[in-house]
Order: sequence, then structure tokens, then C-alpha cells
Amino acid sequence: WYVSGLDGARGTAVEALAEKVRSRDPATLVLGFESLLAAYAAARQAADEDDRIIGFGSFNTVCVVLQAHEAATRSTSTR
Repeated sequence: WYVSGLDGARGTAVEALAEKVRSRDPATLVLGFESLLAAYAAARQAADEDDRIIGFGSFNTVCVVLQAHEAATRSTSTR
């Protein structure tokens, strides 16, 4: 898991989110990041060519991940 908190009244701090994931499965690897972009970049770096990255959460979370994915896809397709 590559997790990041969100700022604002409805957001959850990264530490609390990571702990919530760990409480469901203590053996799972959970990595916390300061931003959604940093979490997504780390997931892309760790992913193999056939892996899938799933971004989920609020509309705000998904929007950031989709925009980062589109930008990364554009930059790799122009090479």
C-alpha cells in the first residue's frame, strides 16, 4: 500500500490511514507519503510493466492520481 493523507476537515493524516490499513492486515507493507503525487510516483517506480496501480478514495484523491497518470503517460509516449 502507498498511502497519503489529505489536508482539510475531511482528510485523514497519513499516519492514521497507514495504521488503519495495518490494523486489517498486520503483515502487509504500508508506505506513507507526504503527498498523493509522491505516493503515485513511488508506486509507478515499484511497478512492473504488467502491474496495475489502483488509486481510490475521494473524488479529490482520484482526480490527482488520474491527472498524474495522464501526465506520466503523455511523457512516456512522446519518447
